[in-house]
Amino acid sequence: MELVLGSGREGPRELVLQSGNRDANVWEAIMNAIRLTLTVALVLAALAPADCVAEWSVSVDYGGLFHTLSVDERAYWLGDTVHISYSVTNTTEDTIFLDFGCLYHALFVDVYDPSQNLIWRDPAGCQNEIWFDLFEPGEIYSKVTQWDMYSFETHAYIDEPGTYTVMGRLKTLVPEHAHSVSLAIEIGDSSTIVPEPEPGTWGRIKSLYRQCPLTRLAWR
Repeated sequence: MELVLGSGREGPRELVLQSGNRDANVWEAIMNAIRLTLTVALVLAALAPADCVAEWSVSVDYGGLFHTLSVDERAYWLGDTVHISYSVTNTTEDTIFLDFGCLYHALFVDVYDPSQNLIWRDPAGCQNEIWFDLFEPGEIYSKVTQWDMYSFETHAYIDEPGTYTVMGRLKTLVPEHAHSVSLAIEIGDSSTIVPEPEPGTWGRIKSLYRQCPLTRLAWR
């Protein structure tokens, strides 16, 4: 920017601002930086893992009974809490007769360790008494629970990382409707992570991907 000061006997002094090539170059550099930032952001968004979602769920339709099982992450650390939701919806136009052998409980959620041993269940126990229900069209059975990684088998919190299985079951005495749905979650051990030095450019990009539940264990 060029400053021109004008003065004389005929009038007051004036301050005149004139744009020059230097200002144009600075402005062009700013615009280029903005364009580069937007381009990098778009590229990172395009390359982000498609499975980087907050919730992990599986749905199965068994003859019009639609089962959906969901957890809040695909991967956890030992000591985390796993939030679980399970529902069964009657999507048919018929009323379905169901009877159960666990009083007031139709839905069960189980957790199995990497060796497929049952280590946790909700409900943990119930009164063995037969009851029945008429499952109306559009009606939904639903259950929300959480597993704090406690094992009923060992009476302690789990300390083994690996692949665990979460299962939801409609526990009815009617065989054609007694179905289940399951999904796998990864549980890692955060104490095995080696501290890293301050990341460079590539390290910062990797750190963005660590925020994805599916990949944060793979980028250790």
